[in-house]
Amino acid sequence: MAKRNIPKTRFTDAFIEALKPEGKQYELIEPGRTGLRLRVSPAGTKSFAWMVVHNGKYQRVSLGRYPETSLARARKVLDAEKTKHRSGIAPGTASDSPKTVADLVELFYQRRILPHRTRPDIVRQVLDHDILPAIGARRLQAVTTPVIASVVDTMVGRDATSHAGKATAILKQLFAFAEARGYIDGNPAASLRKKDLGVIERQRDRWLTLDEIHTVWHTLDAMPKLSTQIKLGLKVLLLTGVRSDELRRAEWPEFDLEAKHPVWHIPEAHTKNSVAWSVPLPDLAVELLHELKSAADGNIFVVPGAVPKEPKKPRAPIGDKALARAVARMFARTGKDGAPILPMPAWSPHDLRRTLRTHLSKLGVAPHVCEKCLNHSLGSIAEIYDQHDYMKERRDALQLWADRVRRVVAGETTVVELQA
Repeated sequence: MAKRNIPKTRFTDAFIEALKPEGKQYELIEPGRTGLRLRVSPAGTKSFAWMVVHNGKYQRVSLGRYPETSLARARKVLDAEKTKHRSGIAPGTASDSPKTVADLVELFYQRRILPHRTRPDIVRQVLDHDILPAIGARRLQAVTTPVIASVVDTMVGRDATSHAGKATAILKQLFAFAEARGYIDGNPAASLRKKDLGVIERQRDRWLTLDEIHTVWHTLDAMPKLSTQIKLGLKVLLLTGVRSDELRRAEWPEFDLEAKHPVWHIPEAHTKNSVAWSVPLPDLAVELLHELKSAADGNIFVVPGAVPKEPKKPRAPIGDKALARAVARMFARTGKDGAPILPMPAWSPHDLRRTLRTHLSKLGVAPHVCEKCLNHSLGSIAEIYDQHDYMKERRDALQLWADRVRRVVAGETTVVELQA
């Protein structure tokens, strides 16, 4: 039980800000019979509350966490709770106050995820498939750290360690949201660490050598059951370094292929960091994109999905796992002798970005230009003070890379790895 003290004067912001955490949790009761309480955890978290007797039982009503909930706001919420109590309504039953984890999930998704995430569907998938089935029906106040850890343990147990890492991060955000809004007194997920839960997030380091690029390029051409769009799309990824999702969602109005310097303008809605950027297109990429445009047959998407069964339904872009599945099919295919047609370590479409980045360095391209080619941040200070887009430098770098790929694909044996 928390130690309780009654200070000599009523709470003020200066008083609350000056409070320091102690070895154990303690609680202050505001003098003057206001009923306002302030609990300070050993970690320094400060939460407002009210203790009231309802139906013969003591009940603690959370009023919010300071400073997210200001002192003035806590007083207003307290007054509202007192009014409800006098009317016979149970305290803490505001219409938007979640009672179960499922209630909290919906508030979290609507108020925290949808307004701030470019791809909220990724979070929605984890919530619906991993969190809600496991603990959705539990009362919010009854959720403990071991309960949350068990959700992650289930995913680790089925060897979905990468997915478990994503779920851990979302669980921590979910209950931090609940704590910040005063729905719970503390975040039961705050102490969870991925390593303690058996979540091992492997650092990927796969990139393709020039010999592997030659093999992959021609293997793509020979794959009988891959669509032309998929084959060309993977090659465009290799040449431009864009993210798979940026290509998957790309539409033809984003491209200016007939300009003196062809460019692809990727809108912020299609980027991971919600920042629009322009990709200079080397000659070989332009050739592939013209082939894609011919194959698209008037479809607005650069890499459209399968033709829908309903005649009037428009074609959608390829699914978010289509490119990865195509690569997996190449690795699964064998030749007449039973040997795999891709005799190399496995790689994913995302590894093509690392391939481009690695070879740009080998070609002597400056590190900051390499990073800009991938739309990576150069750091907070550089982002603020350096507004240059390095378009010419990036165009030269990507053209240098495309020329190297063209020679490799053509089988020129004179291609050697030299620093520029």
